[in-house]
Amino acid sequence: MSVPYFDQIVLGAGGFLYAFGTNWINKKPPLTGVYRHIAYAVLGFVAGKYLAEYRIKKKHEKMVFIEDYVESHPEHFPESTPLKWKDVFQTWHPTR
Repeated sequence: MSVPYFDQIVLGAGGFLYAFGTNWINKKPPLTGVYRHIAYAVLGFVAGKYLAEYRIKKKHEKMVFIEDYVESHPEHFPESTPLKWKDVFQTWHPTR
């Protein structure tokens, strides 16, 4: 994601809301056992950290594979000449 610490924040908030939800389901006051809220939020944050690292690792492996394939099979990827705008647009003749 482009937002820094997105996974950590989302999973940390999810851990906090999990503790909040268990209190609500068990018909307890919402902030009963604040230590559980903090513990689940920290666990969620740590899980988000590892998830973010895993995503980065997978993205890096994919890019390395693609770059290796492109380098080892140049016949599938011919060099193209850069296009100019005059080649992209058709000629335009306004009718007045």
